[in-house]
Amino acid sequence: MGYCYSRDYSTGKYKLCCDVCGSAGAAKQKCPHGWCSPIAMCPKCKIEKGYHKVEHHKECLVAMKKSDEQDARARAMIDAGIPLRSAALSHGDDCVHVLFRTDHENDKCVGYYMSRDAYRAIPLMEIATPDDFRKFGYLVEAPGHFE
Repeated sequence: MGYCYSRDYSTGKYKLCCDVCGSAGAAKQKCPHGWCSPIAMCPKCKIEKGYHKVEHHKECLVAMKKSDEQDARARAMIDAGIPLRSAALSHGDDCVHVLFRTDHENDKCVGYYMSRDAYRAIPLMEIATPDDFRKFGYLVEAPGHFE
């Protein structure tokens, strides 16, 4: 999402508008956990509403911890030699070309073709391996890159 700006015609400059009340002259307030997008707040709303305070960002902390845990789990799996889903591209009417990352540094991948239904069986934000997809259909070896 973007921010709204108001033009000050006396100076010709644009001022950031408050996301809460809409007044010009706001400043971006960062999430205390660095998770969600900054909110634009004028000085009055910053004092009255306090959206920049930690208590308004409890969900951000939970989401950040969950993401960090998932990243650590994915890194450990790749370190153990388990390839993880990293990209997919439709290939024909009912086929998906899926790349599974095998390396952290060099973007090395192995590829498989699978049915669209097999690919859609596992939500995108979940860590997934070729063996996970085999539970939902057959996999055929494919290039480790898109052509």
